[in-house]
Amino acid sequence: MNVPLFNGTGWGATTPADTGWSNQIAYSTPDIGGFKANLQYQFGEQTGDNSKKNVGANFFYFGGPLTLTGFYERAQISNPGAGAYLGTTKKAWMLGGAYDFKMVKPYLSYGQSEADDTDVKAKTLQVGASVPLGAGALVGSWAKTKLSGADMNRKTLTVGYDYNLSKRTDVYAMVMNDKITNYNSGTSFGVGIRHRF
Repeated sequence: MNVPLFNGTGWGATTPADTGWSNQIAYSTPDIGGFKANLQYQFGEQTGDNSKKNVGANFFYFGGPLTLTGFYERAQISNPGAGAYLGTTKKAWMLGGAYDFKMVKPYLSYGQSEADDTDVKAKTLQVGASVPLGAGALVGSWAKTKLSGADMNRKTLTVGYDYNLSKRTDVYAMVMNDKITNYNSGTSFGVGIRHRF
């Protein structure tokens, strides 16, 4: 989980791994009864360069009203920054699901992230729902991240409305309340437009 670096709370990324992997190979499975998976491996070709040799995998399942997803990642960190929960290797995983009851579509996900050289583990629980309303949907989400080994947690609550202009284009407005241990809560507001190509 990330907080903008200008927030001044000391809560950064759980571990600062790469956001993009160059020189990697990937394999994507065919669609097997609604199930698809992707595997990634990044080679390490430079001696002493720990930013390579990354491994990742994720899956999706779409079966009628049921949606399931998950991922696992092991990333090497070449230049860990200062902080209590940083290390040289990050491991993270997440599982999530949703079920469309037509009148409401609830979501649930849980994940963990940890690094070596530290006892701190980030555990995140998220619950949310989408309710059809007019030509769009009213959406909401609550999440809590707890840092085990550190007396610190973060809670966020987001609500918004997503309006469909067409089958491929929608506009949305969201408001989020954010609270980190020992800091005042903050509120953010955002609007946007999205087009699917």
